[in-house]
Amino acid sequence: MPEQSHFTGVFRGFVNPDGRRITVKRNRKVLSCSACRVRKLRCSRNQPCESCARRGEGPTCDFNSIVHNTTGTAPKSNFQGKKSAAEAQERLRNLEEMVNEILQSSTQPANASTSSADDSQMSIAASGSAKHSYCRKPEAISAEHLSKGEGRMVYVGATHWATILEQISDIQGYFDSSKDDVEDKSFTTYPSNVEFFLGTPNKVTIADVLTWLPPREITDNLMSFYFTTANLIAVSWLHTTNFRREYEAFWVNPDSVSLMWISSLLSVLSIATKIAVVKKQEITVLLAENFTPLMFRTRAGQCLVSGDYLTPQPYVIEGLLLHIHSAFILNDEEQNKSWAILGVTIRLAQQMGYHRDPEYLPAADGITPYEAEMRRRVWMYIDIFDVLLSLKLGLPSVIHDEECDTQPASNLWDEDFDELSDKLPVSRPYTDATTMLFPCYKSRYVRLLRRISRLTMSTKRPNHDELMRLNDELQVVHDEVPPSLKIQSINSTSFGDDPNMIVKRIMVEMLYLKSLCILHRPYLIFNRSSPNFELSRKACKQAAFQLLDIQIKVYQECLPGGRLFEERWTIFSSTLYDFLLAATIVCLDVSEAHITG
Repeated sequence: MPEQSHFTGVFRGFVNPDGRRITVKRNRKVLSCSACRVRKLRCSRNQPCESCARRGEGPTCDFNSIVHNTTGTAPKSNFQGKKSAAEAQERLRNLEEMVNEILQSSTQPANASTSSADDSQMSIAASGSAKHSYCRKPEAISAEHLSKGEGRMVYVGATHWATILEQISDIQGYFDSSKDDVEDKSFTTYPSNVEFFLGTPNKVTIADVLTWLPPREITDNLMSFYFTTANLIAVSWLHTTNFRREYEAFWVNPDSVSLMWISSLLSVLSIATKIAVVKKQEITVLLAENFTPLMFRTRAGQCLVSGDYLTPQPYVIEGLLLHIHSAFILNDEEQNKSWAILGVTIRLAQQMGYHRDPEYLPAADGITPYEAEMRRRVWMYIDIFDVLLSLKLGLPSVIHDEECDTQPASNLWDEDFDELSDKLPVSRPYTDATTMLFPCYKSRYVRLLRRISRLTMSTKRPNHDELMRLNDELQVVHDEVPPSLKIQSINSTSFGDDPNMIVKRIMVEMLYLKSLCILHRPYLIFNRSSPNFELSRKACKQAAFQLLDIQIKVYQECLPGGRLFEERWTIFSSTLYDFLLAATIVCLDVSEAHITG
């Protein structure tokens, strides 16, 4: 009995003698125009159809150009611009070769000349105003770009399908002509009801936000307190002039801002309220019991969720960073959760191209000088959070320097430029103690500290020669610290020095000493009898002792009547880990010396 596969269909029972299946095709009534059938679009079936009319191809809209047949071959079309089958096949073959070349190049190691060039680009700049060592030259950039659409900006990298298609002009032209009909997958949104980081997925509205805010007068005072009195904590990725304009516009028309911007506002109020409570400011008396730091932070998280924080859009990165920052100020016990949120923030920032400098990365509609500089500030803080929080948890950082070329932020006051500036002013010298000076030098230490941590966290013992090279680079950065940020004896500082500036000097010096401890720690007890590692042992112990010496002096100044009494909570909340690291190193060295005799 013949097998079922030998029959041509359910209702035709004859056996195919040569073993082949014969499919009989029936002609169907043409419902779509030729262009829509070729493009595989939904046709409105009018004459001309809506798709052809939008593209200005109404005269060529044809419903009768399809030749039906029963041979199984593809139908022919007289659609304008359609290439011959042979030419289309050749272009597809070329595209396949391009993809194969990309795949092969991604798996092959770099040649010696490339490695040499990369090594030369990794050298440390001779001055503070020099560009970062890992920045790539403009000529190294391919078809990568920033794509804008519906208020969102997305980074299109070298391996993105859109970049490859741009190399095929005809195919790209086809996509351009049908962009109104085909959804852009670069802007795919994610459902906000899947939420496990920031709390409840319940939707909130602008009307809800207005009920969460204190009266205008109190809110104004909190905002002023944040940007002035609490300037050690205030973040530089919020431009004071621009944010003030948006703040005023919000009170005039609440619908003029997004939920992401409102999330940033609520996080600022959360931090300002916390600092005001700690410093026992009079403004806290005016706040009702429900206007607490935790309430503001919780509401900020709700705004991030309701605004779809996984979708690339303005103020989403700023809102997420402020949400993380407020966690440090309110409750340091949430650092594990903050580290997870930071990972999401970094990936979203990379999707939006923050890791690429606008100078090297063109955008479809262009990026203003103001936008470019603020993107640099945002990425600088992402860099700092990534390294310091990862080290605090003993985990590898997420960012890889070789994949980034964002330039350092300029040393400018916010008053030097705004969103109306035609061009960015020249960066001020590092002798000018602007609000950006501290984060700029903190960033220099942090980016070197990332390389140190990757070396010391390796599963293999780090090469001592490479370790000493990093030690030399660390000394260069330390020597270039401007006078206003150099550590001084607290007793010898001027009585007119702002306590915030004293704290900044202490934090910069502690970053240097912590880097030395982490760098030389692998050789603290390794082969103690060998003189080859004596420099590392000495550097590690000296740095630990200096950290503990700073702790003693800071503690004395944080007592009632001391110069740092008002800032005591800031110092110990951000430096406790460093003091514990130093104490552990000293104890380990003493213990090992006792054991070895």
